[in-house]
Amino acid sequence: MISPVGYDLDTSNPAFTVAQKDYALRSAAAANLLGAKLDLPFGDHPRQKIDIFPTGVNAPVLFFLRGGYWKFGAKEDRRFPASVWRDRGVVWAVPNYRLSPEFHLDDIVDDARSSLLFLHQNALDLGIDPAQIHVVGNSAGAHLAAAVAAEQGAPAVASLTLISGLYDLEPLIKAEANTWLSLDQASARRLSPIHTLPPADIPVTVCCGGDETDAFKFQTRLFADACRENGNPVELFESPGKDHIGIIGETGEPGSPVFEALERVVFKRR
Repeated sequence: MISPVGYDLDTSNPAFTVAQKDYALRSAAAANLLGAKLDLPFGDHPRQKIDIFPTGVNAPVLFFLRGGYWKFGAKEDRRFPASVWRDRGVVWAVPNYRLSPEFHLDDIVDDARSSLLFLHQNALDLGIDPAQIHVVGNSAGAHLAAAVAAEQGAPAVASLTLISGLYDLEPLIKAEANTWLSLDQASARRLSPIHTLPPADIPVTVCCGGDETDAFKFQTRLFADACRENGNPVELFESPGKDHIGIIGETGEPGSPVFEALERVVFKRR
């Protein structure tokens, strides 16, 4: 039995603070990249905006949904991988979404869906190949990524990469996170991607840090196993020595396990 405490994140610890500062500083530099398209609206709310870093014409895109336990955080400190991916001819796109507790998780999932739809509908104007939209998410963002990739009628997803995510929300009912999510048994089950898997032809990468809690490791294995049973090509791994915040940096770190996994799906090396 996994303790609900394993889902609680200490955002006040020094490692978290140092990593977040580093991501924010590097993201501020990325905002100055030539051709960057910042704060494109996909809705009327101030949080419904997306940043896109084009590379040229007919390019693949990494569409990244950031974490923050559906409660905090902003795209402005997840721009940092853009420079290294642009050097490889890959677009980096990162949206904001509305936050709990002001908005329900249904609204947040809807924002993830809307931002993906915006990217797909405007792909040609942004130099993106609409058949090469690779959806990536971290933590709460991994939940959102899994949710939108599985929706019937959603834009086609070329691959799905999930980092330290939450796919069965029912254990959160007894965790601290439910003080702002307000989930009950029915809503937790309905909003859990473990019960609605992506189409079987979508390659799925599921990973977490080797130093994460048993709760996040359990969720990672759970979703990977479910996708395998569903028929998806699945890659599962833990990144050695990385905790829940440290693994995020690997999205922009060439040679790291997460970065290399993304290269494999984008450049079809699997």
